[in-house]
Amino acid sequence: MPARVALIVMLGVSAGAGTGAAWAAPGTNPEAALRPSGQTSSNDTFAFDIPRLPVGQALRRYGEISDRSVLYETRQVADRYSTPVHGRFSLDAALNTLLKDTGLVARALSSDSVTVAPIASTHKGSAPSLSIAAAQARHSQQLYDGYLQGLVFQSLCAWPDLHADRRRIILRFSVNARRRVEGLRVRIAAQPELEPRVREVLTALAIDPPPPGVAQPVMLMISPVAAARRGGCPS
Repeated sequence: MPARVALIVMLGVSAGAGTGAAWAAPGTNPEAALRPSGQTSSNDTFAFDIPRLPVGQALRRYGEISDRSVLYETRQVADRYSTPVHGRFSLDAALNTLLKDTGLVARALSSDSVTVAPIASTHKGSAPSLSIAAAQARHSQQLYDGYLQGLVFQSLCAWPDLHADRRRIILRFSVNARRRVEGLRVRIAAQPELEPRVREVLTALAIDPPPPGVAQPVMLMISPVAAARRGGCPS
């Protein structure tokens, strides 16, 4: 089954089959550290010095400078090289320059998180078609994504000390036939000391495995803003 990315932001869910998923973690750039979280203006510029590199390496450098999380599948960026970025740029302009002529495009998940994936190919003059089987597979993926979103969010909310609706938590895992999480990776950039507790909660869960045709592993991001739209954690 080919790998693909399906992103849903409440808990952003990305699914990939048999390929590595990665994220370029936020760095400690002094310029970025001076700005209040979520208050970067589109006119703000930052100093970039990123030479031509394999795209994965270039995105990691970009994450260090920008303090943004960049999510991508390692297979999709393999054998591609970035465009050099030298000088002062806004965060979006720098990323767009880096990805120029790579066949990749960035899409925002939140003010401090983006995903990078191949540009969708289209044929001029023809409308995209979707087979019945593909439509059914997409429906199954959406149902399973919704199931995971609700179960994971409610389970983390059950532990008040985690304040799951106030943090940006990125998860990557698969669910095996024994209904257990495996290959779990957790990132809470603001408070990494909470990551072991999140692992403890999720490894104790019984989760229904995905139906046939639904890709694994999944990458799931809990966004405070989107969690608020869901009503947040119960008081």
